[in-house]
Amino acid sequence: MAYASHRIIFIFMSYNTDRQAAGIRPNTISGGTMADKNPTAQAYKHADHVAWRRVAEEIVVLDLNTSAYFSLNEVGAFVWERLGKGQSLEEIASALCEDYEVDDKQARKDIDAVVRDMVKNKILESKAA
Repeated sequence: MAYASHRIIFIFMSYNTDRQAAGIRPNTISGGTMADKNPTAQAYKHADHVAWRRVAEEIVVLDLNTSAYFSLNEVGAFVWERLGKGQSLEEIASALCEDYEVDDKQARKDIDAVVRDMVKNKILESKAA
């Protein structure tokens, strides 16, 4: 498989005119610059307030609290599904290296960034939460 960046695309689809009038927009990706915690040292789970579905090579996640849709590309989907199965970030990195023929350093960097983005946007949370 070809390896592509983990980018998450945000599509805001809300029919709540009050929120639209208030100018609420989806968050933008920061590139994984959340400074307060190291995601590789934690275990994660999908947030309870999300619904998701695989669509071809991507996954679409709906935040039921905000009506924001998140589209994960193939690599983001790879990480999302394995997090949902309870795999550790180490296990996911190993599988990513094997399936996509990417080096370990790059895999860990990309997983770190996508997990930070998911946590920042509250679609993924620490199992301790």
